[in-house]
Amino acid sequence: RLRTQQQLFMGMCQKLPVELRQAVVEELWSTKLMSLGLILHMSQWDHSLVPKLADVVLEELFANKSSITRKGDLAVAAYYILQGRVRSLQEHALAEMVPDYTRGMWVSEKSLIDSSFRRRTTLTCRELTRAMVLPAEKFRN
Repeated sequence: RLRTQQQLFMGMCQKLPVELRQAVVEELWSTKLMSLGLILHMSQWDHSLVPKLADVVLEELFANKSSITRKGDLAVAAYYILQGRVRSLQEHALAEMVPDYTRGMWVSEKSLIDSSFRRRTTLTCRELTRAMVLPAEKFRN
């Protein structure tokens, strides 16, 4: 259902004048994007960075118990949790000590820096989870 709503929204946005569409996506995503220190810092050098990133982020819905990423996968995106809980499944004794990722937290942000970075853990949703997805390749370009 979210995917359908997102497709309808994107379809409507494509019909808007470019300036208005840009204003809409900036309003939706700029605060969330700037919550990552790297983006906040880089935006001070390049004021067009946040508007460009706002134009490429997506909102995705992940089902309860589904995996967002798996250990060993290439890290191709960073995720900002909009709603839900995500667990990082690790294979060592301290695994239970790692708290869940929840609303307002970033996951897999290292993917924005290093294109060869591979996931060291599996990220699994503990409940229905909505996330803003920032494709790493789009960030690096």
